[in-house]
Amino acid sequence: MSDNQNSTPRRWQPENLGPRQAKAFNDAWSDLSWEAKTEDYISDYGSGTRTTIGGSTMRPIATTRDLIYDKYNGIVSAKNVRAIIADIQAATAKMKETRPVIDERRSVEVSK
Repeated sequence: MSDNQNSTPRRWQPENLGPRQAKAFNDAWSDLSWEAKTEDYISDYGSGTRTTIGGSTMRPIATTRDLIYDKYNGIVSAKNVRAIIADIQAATAKMKETRPVIDERRSVEVSK
């Protein structure tokens, strides 16, 4: 699968997964998707972080999703859920480190 922004993730197959484990898995997966929609910005009035709500992700994550999916053959179980969540969290942290910074200042000198 290519690293296309609009590609849909494959569905994980749960096996003996408890509700708390499922929630932790879904939360981690959601955090990865949200991070792909997040950017930092600098403007004449300050700086911050914003997330695009709805639509496709701003940064491609299909390859990252597919690598994690393939590593576990698409099966999330009580035995491997912690390892999957750790991989997802590592991918999310890596995306945070490379989060784009959008400079919206009219002129750099004015903002200093």
